[in-house]
Amino acid sequence: VGADGWIVSSAFNFANKPTSILVAAGGARHVARLVATDRTRMISLLKIEATGLAVPASLPRAEMRVGQSALAVGRTLAPGLEAFPSVSLGIVSALDRVWGKALQTDAKVSPVNYGGPLVDLDGRVMGILVPASPQGEGDTAGFEWYDSGIGFAIYFDDVLAAVGRLKAGRDLEKGMLGITMAPGDQHAVEPKIAGVAPGGAAEKGGLKAGDVITSIGGKAVANPAQMLHALGRLYQGDKVAVTVRRGMEVVRVEALELGGP
Repeated sequence: VGADGWIVSSAFNFANKPTSILVAAGGARHVARLVATDRTRMISLLKIEATGLAVPASLPRAEMRVGQSALAVGRTLAPGLEAFPSVSLGIVSALDRVWGKALQTDAKVSPVNYGGPLVDLDGRVMGILVPASPQGEGDTAGFEWYDSGIGFAIYFDDVLAAVGRLKAGRDLEKGMLGITMAPGDQHAVEPKIAGVAPGGAAEKGGLKAGDVITSIGGKAVANPAQMLHALGRLYQGDKVAVTVRRGMEVVRVEALELGGP
């Protein structure tokens, strides 16, 4: 992601806290420094001392289509520079999965290529291959699905947007409202707040237990699942407009600053 030595990979590759990291680029091996990790998308930013590296073109998110061909490429476990990368042909089988953060492919995605790119037939990068799960979190969440025909890649547009923040050396955490929701099927019940965490984002924004959330970021939400989609791409510290129904009253918070875990 940078000709001057900026590299992104899946955080899965560093789950065991390696004492050294080597990156093969430009026909040579380089010692890499782990700079920071995006902990909502599980992408890590590395820095190597190199210049003039090739940086691939990206395919804009708006141009991706379900059914288009895709190649999953990677060489995470390759023993040497002379080894060919793993290449698997598939299609883009779904968009906006894992609460809007990932695209889905039926190409083989596993530890062999975690951290590599999912590219279109013109070589443009659509996303970075990672293990991912809508239920689990952490470096290895979704690992159990590898080579199942359900693989995920984090949108490259989103990765590039996060790189500038990761260069500062601080991990990015997911943005949270600091609330608990009323029980029920997340796809069926209304998004009613059951509790507000003391000192959390919602409390600071004036939200209360019993409020029903009606929109986030200007998008209407009708159930907790739609809330998760609206919040899924946001980080701790991001600001978002939230509208709630409080009895017969409509309350709007214009710029609620999201908290973290």
